[in-house]
Amino acid sequence: MIGTYLAADRFEHIKYEGMPKELARTTPFMTQQIFNSVNSEHEMMRYINKLLSKDYTLMDGMIPLGSCTMKLNSAIVMMPITFPGFCNMHPFAPKD
Repeated sequence: MIGTYLAADRFEHIKYEGMPKELARTTPFMTQQIFNSVNSEHEMMRYINKLLSKDYTLMDGMIPLGSCTMKLNSAIVMMPITFPGFCNMHPFAPKD
Protein backbone atom coordinates (compact mmCIF):
# COMPACT_ATOMS: atom_id res chain seq x y z
CA MET A 1 0.00 0.00 0.00
CA ILE A 2 2.80 2.43 0.82
CA GLY A 3 4.47 1.62 -2.47
CA THR A 4 1.54 3.10 -4.37
CA TYR A 5 1.85 6.39 -2.49
CA LEU A 6 5.58 6.65 -3.12
CA ALA A 7 5.62 5.35 -6.68
CA ALA A 8 8.04 7.32 -8.86
CA ASP A 9 5.53 7.86 -11.65
CA ARG A 10 3.34 9.93 -9.29
CA PHE A 11 6.12 12.52 -8.94
CA GLU A 12 7.82 12.49 -12.35
CA HIS A 13 5.91 15.56 -13.53
CA ILE A 14 7.18 17.67 -10.58
CA LYS A 15 10.29 19.66 -11.44
CA TYR A 16 12.57 20.68 -8.57
CA GLU A 17 13.55 24.31 -8.91
CA GLY A 18 15.57 24.73 -5.73
CA MET A 19 14.75 26.38 -2.43
CA PRO A 20 12.34 29.32 -2.62
CA LYS A 21 14.13 32.66 -2.19
CA GLU A 22 11.94 33.65 0.77
CA LEU A 23 13.15 30.57 2.69
CA ALA A 24 16.86 31.20 2.09
CA ARG A 25 18.92 32.21 5.14
CA THR A 26 19.91 35.87 5.18
CA THR A 27 21.80 35.96 8.49
CA PRO A 28 25.15 34.40 9.33
CA PHE A 29 25.06 31.09 11.18
CA MET A 30 27.54 28.75 12.85
CA THR A 31 29.94 31.61 13.40
CA GLN A 32 31.22 30.33 16.74
CA GLN A 33 34.93 29.61 16.88
CA ILE A 34 34.41 25.85 17.38
CA PHE A 35 32.92 25.45 13.90
CA ASN A 36 36.04 26.93 12.34
CA SER A 37 38.63 25.19 14.53
CA VAL A 38 37.49 21.55 14.27
CA ASN A 39 38.76 19.85 11.15
CA SER A 40 37.44 16.30 11.46
CA GLU A 41 34.42 14.38 12.64
CA HIS A 42 36.59 12.73 15.27
CA GLU A 43 37.55 16.11 16.76
CA MET A 44 33.91 17.22 16.74
CA MET A 45 32.87 14.06 18.59
CA ARG A 46 35.57 14.71 21.20
CA TYR A 47 34.25 18.27 21.63
CA ILE A 48 30.65 17.05 22.01
CA ASN A 49 31.78 14.43 24.54
CA LYS A 50 33.63 17.15 26.47
CA LEU A 51 30.41 19.19 26.62
CA LEU A 52 28.49 16.09 27.67
CA SER A 53 30.84 15.51 30.60
CA LYS A 54 30.00 19.00 31.92
CA ASP A 55 26.33 18.04 32.29
CA TYR A 56 25.27 17.09 35.82
CA THR A 57 23.12 13.97 35.88
CA LEU A 58 21.91 11.40 38.41
CA MET A 59 24.76 9.19 37.25
CA ASP A 60 27.26 11.84 38.37
CA GLY A 61 25.77 12.76 41.72
CA MET A 62 22.65 13.17 43.78
CA ILE A 63 20.21 15.97 43.09
CA PRO A 64 18.89 17.39 46.40
CA LEU A 65 15.38 16.27 47.26
CA GLY A 66 12.77 18.95 46.89
CA SER A 67 9.02 19.28 46.98
CA CYS A 68 8.53 17.75 43.54
CA THR A 69 10.41 14.57 44.43
CA MET A 70 8.69 14.31 47.80
CA LYS A 71 5.38 13.88 45.97
CA LEU A 72 6.55 10.67 44.30
CA ASN A 73 5.04 7.54 45.77
CA SER A 74 7.06 4.43 46.41
CA ALA A 75 6.61 1.43 44.13
CA ILE A 76 4.92 -0.65 46.83
CA VAL A 77 2.19 1.98 47.23
CA MET A 78 1.64 2.12 43.47
CA MET A 79 1.58 -1.67 43.01
CA PRO A 80 -2.18 -2.17 43.59
CA ILE A 81 -2.99 0.01 40.58
CA THR A 82 -1.51 -2.74 38.38
CA PHE A 83 -4.05 -5.31 39.61
CA PRO A 84 -6.41 -6.53 36.84
CA GLY A 85 -9.47 -5.10 38.59
CA PHE A 86 -8.03 -1.60 38.26
CA CYS A 87 -5.94 -1.49 35.11
CA ASN A 88 -7.84 -3.80 32.74
CA MET A 89 -11.38 -2.65 33.33
CA HIS A 90 -13.56 -2.24 30.29
CA PRO A 91 -14.29 1.43 29.57
CA PHE A 92 -18.06 0.78 29.58
CA ALA A 93 -18.06 -1.23 32.83
CA PRO A 94 -20.56 0.02 35.45
CA LYS A 95 -19.06 2.32 38.09
CA ASP A 96 -20.08 0.03 40.95
